[in-house]
Amino acid sequence: MINLDADVVLNVLHYLPQSDISNVARASRWLRAVAQPVLYHQCVSRGIQRARSLALALTSQEPQSSAAHRILKVQSLELRALGVAEVTTARHWEELQTLLIRAVRSPACAPLERFKIEVLLPGGIGGADLGWGESIWEALRENCPKLASVEVQHNAFTGTTQLACIPNLRRLSLSANMSGGSFDFSASHLLSPLEALSPGLEHLDLDMRKDFVYPIQVETMFQRTWPCLRVLNLSWGYYESTMSDLCAFLERHTRLEHLTIRGITPPRITHIADDALLALRSFDGDMDVAQSILASPQRSVQSLATWVWDLDMIIASLEALPKSAVAALRSLDIKFVAHMEVASGVTGAALRAFAAAAPNVEELTLRGVLTGEWGWPAYRDAFSDFRKLRRLAMATPSLVGGIPLARAIDELARRLPMLEFVDLAVGQDDALTTMVNYGHIRVRRRADN
Repeated sequence: MINLDADVVLNVLHYLPQSDISNVARASRWLRAVAQPVLYHQCVSRGIQRARSLALALTSQEPQSSAAHRILKVQSLELRALGVAEVTTARHWEELQTLLIRAVRSPACAPLERFKIEVLLPGGIGGADLGWGESIWEALRENCPKLASVEVQHNAFTGTTQLACIPNLRRLSLSANMSGGSFDFSASHLLSPLEALSPGLEHLDLDMRKDFVYPIQVETMFQRTWPCLRVLNLSWGYYESTMSDLCAFLERHTRLEHLTIRGITPPRITHIADDALLALRSFDGDMDVAQSILASPQRSVQSLATWVWDLDMIIASLEALPKSAVAALRSLDIKFVAHMEVASGVTGAALRAFAAAAPNVEELTLRGVLTGEWGWPAYRDAFSDFRKLRRLAMATPSLVGGIPLARAIDELARRLPMLEFVDLAVGQDDALTTMVNYGHIRVRRRADN
């Protein structure tokens, strides 16, 4: 499939009869690539005004006897950044919702398999007051029998029960995109219908970690079972739960490959059966939880993301793990956080000890504000100890100090022959960054640097 800017393509190409498109497509490889998505394609639109244009284009495809063969078949519908950096009123949102409902209920969207929407309702336009989204979820449930994936980024969730009532989902992603949102809904209203109507669920994202106002009690979460679950992201801020229930939940889900679990508060996980989570490939969460999961020599992950106060903590944690677990690590993503308003200290010596504790790492990401020993030679030598490093990313480009970037990259390249990519703008929006090539190494950095 090819991602096309649907509100442009639809208005130009949908007037061609299918037979004409097929004939033209045979003339060139490029047109062949364009023609198929026109007949059965993925729609992508950015911003509320362009989403409105897309919805209008889709609803204009109602069957008209002889023109029925021109009806588009939309397999994937993605609406990005609705309300982001846009001046909107309640009327705009009501109009968009009406048009989207008409579009989703149109014959064009009957084959829909994937739906993704990013919504940022402006302050003063409350999603709960408008009921924004609920009618869209209902339209998806009633008109799109093939729908298997729903991804929603929203700053004012409403209608979670209607979302969960869409049957036979293989993926459901709900994530907050604004702090202080009103996510005070009952977890059971979401989880009960989801378990009953989507027993084949494979991917579940419940990422509410930006909201610390209304912690959602998720005890019932760990009583649920989705036998096919492969990806689970539970980031619900701070919540309380029974650790034995959590362990039993993890032990039941034998196919889990990727696990993110944030917000666990003491008591920590103490024991998980040795024969559980054998398919696990990546973990993102508290290092204490990671240690509990990786304590069994039968378990290992290739990718580990966690947060620490300083490097000494993670070095000690890695040294305490079974050798098999450490040997399997290929990707480490470490976020350094301030403790008691004192920034973390990361020295070249600590990095060298870190490299010794994780000798097979190929991808290393360091996030957060780093302070400590800023001399470039110390950091250069420390990074050089990661002999298998292919990708290096860090949020603090001042690690290179006053050394010209070209010289710093050249020095790394001589010591790390496998290095391919250096990211000096971790967490930055792509629009603010640029890509530069230094020999065979690609470097991503801030555009204003």
